[in-house]
Amino acid sequence: MSMSKLYRIYTENTRKQHLVRQAVNKCFDGYTLLKGVGYWQGTRELSLIIEIIAEAADRDRIKALAEEIKVVNEQQAVLWTEQDIVSWLV
Repeated sequence: MSMSKLYRIYTENTRKQHLVRQAVNKCFDGYTLLKGVGYWQGTRELSLIIEIIAEAADRDRIKALAEEIKVVNEQQAVLWTEQDIVSWLV
């Protein structure tokens, strides 16, 4: 059992290959990508949710990654969230 954080970064689903290869891979060894549909200021857009389970000490790395994604995707804003979780590897 491990006390961890679930971080989620919500971004527009553009430049996915670049984001994964150049940004996410260089910061974290494991993560999950989820596709969705989101709305920003009333406009529908394809979304990419990046889930990363990490330690609380990784918060600054998550924030920096979200800021990099914002620049790469040329977005007004990128949302990231943090949630306490308990996890197990079996």
